[in-house]
Amino acid sequence: MNITHILGGSFLGNLLNALCLGVLTVQTSSYYRAFPNDRRPVKLVVAVLWTLEAFQLACGTQSLYWESSMVQINAVCASVTVQTFFAHRVYSLSANLYLGALVQVLVMVQFGFGAAYGIMLNTVNIKVIFKEYRWVAMSWMTTQAIADIVIATSLCLLLRHRRTGSQKCVY
Repeated sequence: MNITHILGGSFLGNLLNALCLGVLTVQTSSYYRAFPNDRRPVKLVVAVLWTLEAFQLACGTQSLYWESSMVQINAVCASVTVQTFFAHRVYSLSANLYLGALVQVLVMVQFGFGAAYGIMLNTVNIKVIFKEYRWVAMSWMTTQAIADIVIATSLCLLLRHRRTGSQKCVY
């Protein structure tokens, strides 16, 4: 694989990220207009996530010109923010300390692996990372996927259990 393939894929990924940031900007604006009375911590999480995503695009664009681990570190920070928010939702809906703690432990483990991988990108030769430390990236992505699956499954089951029986909306 040569550098042209890597940079071409990175460029397309960055272009898609810019498109997604545009969609997120519209969603964020709509959220603030539709829910002006939401609690301040929820509004703050939305603002932080929008800021992290905008920073992610800036880091991605910058990394097309030279190596940068900031894309990795920023992605880890964004995922930890979102997953922690949903871990709190799981705990709030279930009132089960063990379930909420399980989700939060998974979130922190994936943060550790993701942060370690991001630091390695700045301190270790990339060829060495791909040969000897690939397990760190795989552990990060696997733990992140497991956390997402536990969160999604828990919320689906909890929300299904709490159905109110109201009519479905017809648009």
